[in-house]
Amino acid sequence: MHEHCLVVSHKKVVIVSLPIVLLTLIWVSYIFPWLFFNKSITPDREKPEILEKMVVKRRLILSANNTFDNISEKVKIFQHGTDGFGHQLEGIIRLISLSLNNKAEYKYNYKKKYTFEHDNLNVEKLNEYLYDAYRIISNNTTYLPEEGHFKLHFREQRNFTNIMKEDVNWKNTIYFYDGVLGKNGKHPAIFEPNTEVEKSLPKIREAFVEKNNYLPKKSYDNNYINVCCHVRLGDAVGTRVLDNDKLFEVVKLFQKNSTYRVIIHSDGDVSHLAMNNNTIIHDSKTDVLQVLSDFIFADILIMNYSALSISGHLLADNKQKVYRPKNAGPTFKDRVLQKCITFDDFLKENNKTLLHQDKIIRNVNNTKIMNGTNHYV
Repeated sequence: MHEHCLVVSHKKVVIVSLPIVLLTLIWVSYIFPWLFFNKSITPDREKPEILEKMVVKRRLILSANNTFDNISEKVKIFQHGTDGFGHQLEGIIRLISLSLNNKAEYKYNYKKKYTFEHDNLNVEKLNEYLYDAYRIISNNTTYLPEEGHFKLHFREQRNFTNIMKEDVNWKNTIYFYDGVLGKNGKHPAIFEPNTEVEKSLPKIREAFVEKNNYLPKKSYDNNYINVCCHVRLGDAVGTRVLDNDKLFEVVKLFQKNSTYRVIIHSDGDVSHLAMNNNTIIHDSKTDVLQVLSDFIFADILIMNYSALSISGHLLADNKQKVYRPKNAGPTFKDRVLQKCITFDDFLKENNKTLLHQDKIIRNVNNTKIMNGTNHYV
């Protein structure tokens, strides 16, 4: 009997059955952590704002790899901008790519009235072009009410993770980003790199090119290999890094070959390039949507440090050859596709080809001299 007893005091002995002690200890070890850690019994946990934060935390855990694939509801986004058409178009393309790649939700049915800098455009036509692209890519023709449906948050700079963490009402908010540039001329926090953009380009091209009713036809025929060139001058001179001297070298090489037709779009004086019958020059009065079309459908695009050039080559067929400047702004190289060849590399390779051809000609002439068949030396 004594071997089943527990002595608590030398004055008083309490006899307790060992099985009961063990059951008590098990019960305490189970119920104590439950009471301590499970706070759902408190009224505060039932408050909507607390529940919302709990949901956000769970979503943040699921989105640790920043793909947001496992989150059923994404941050709603839209392109914000008052810049030129090219800049806004590139921003739209990159934000739509985020949506197609399941990282956010682009609100195609938010009907924004766009405005654009520069005057070589028809605002209504540009709006219709963008609306048509949204309709095609979303299969949706019903627009949101103008007011009251969503809260609008302009000039957003945060990434999606921080928005879901910090904003209780993020589900009912549309966040307006510039898809191209963030603070201090750097990439925005949600910048979609080209390795990701390329995954979504087939659908984007379908909406903005192949099925779009408002993109005009190219201004040239297919009787030649068409080389379209963007010479950025005008307001860009002195405000951004330009590599026009090398661009002119590249253009002149194509002008020497009659199998090419060279189409030049420029907002400045490029009369020094009007030296050949195979060259067509369009000035700054050409409608910007026509310029975009010419860029997209060119067999070869000689691009410049310009969002319009960048948008054109993103929307073009994969078979298009693209030559680009090496010297440009700090974000430029991340905004162009890997297939693009720098002017420097093109000129270097072309010089090698010319040197090789010269060597062959010299060898042929030397052979003719030795054989006494060259009557022109």
